[in-house]
Amino acid sequence: MSMSRLPLILFVVASATVLSGCSVGSLGASGSTQAPSHPASAPASAPPSHASSTGGSAGAVDVCAAVPLAAVNAATGRAYTAAESASGDVYGVHATGCQYHDGDVGAGTDQILLDIQVFRGGDPRGIFAYEQSLVDDDDLQSISGIGDSAQLGQNELDVAWGGDVVAVIDSLRPGDMSPLTRAAFESLAKKVHSAL
Repeated sequence: MSMSRLPLILFVVASATVLSGCSVGSLGASGSTQAPSHPASAPASAPPSHASSTGGSAGAVDVCAAVPLAAVNAATGRAYTAAESASGDVYGVHATGCQYHDGDVGAGTDQILLDIQVFRGGDPRGIFAYEQSLVDDDDLQSISGIGDSAQLGQNELDVAWGGDVVAVIDSLRPGDMSPLTRAAFESLAKKVHSAL
C-alpha cells in the first residue's frame, strides 16, 4: 500500500466524528453518497487535529455534488464506491471537501482513497504552506498551466484561483497501482472550480 499523507487520512477520518458531537478534526462529515449495494461506512475517531469544525459558510461548495462518483471514476480509471462530504475551518479558512473511497473508512478496509478539498477566501500561500507541511519537503513543486498558481506532487495537486484553493489528494492506493496522472488531477480540480 502506498500511504501518502497518513496524517491527512487520520485528519479526514477524525473529521467524520464532528457531527456526532465530538470536536475533533477539521472537516466534519455531513453526508454520504454510495454506489448501489455498497454498505454505509462508519467513521472512526482519531486524535484531535489542529482545527475545529464550525459548519457551513456562504458560498460553500458541495464537492461531492460537484464531482460525483461517476466523474471521479471516469477521471481516475478507478472504482471508488462511496463519497462522504465534510466541512469546517482550517486555521480560520473555511474548507469543504469530499472523500472518495472503496471500503469502510471506520474499519480501515479501504484500498483506495481520494480527497478533494476546497479552501474559500484564504491566502493561497498560507494554504499551500499548510498542504506542504503534511508531506515531504520536496514533494510539492510549483507548476504553471492551471489556475493563478499551483503545486503538484506525486500524490497531490493544489490549485489557487483567486482566494480559493482546490486540493486533490491521492491519499491511499495499493503499491502496484500507479499514481494519478497530472491530467487526472487537473480534470478533477477544474470540475470543482467550475462549481465555485
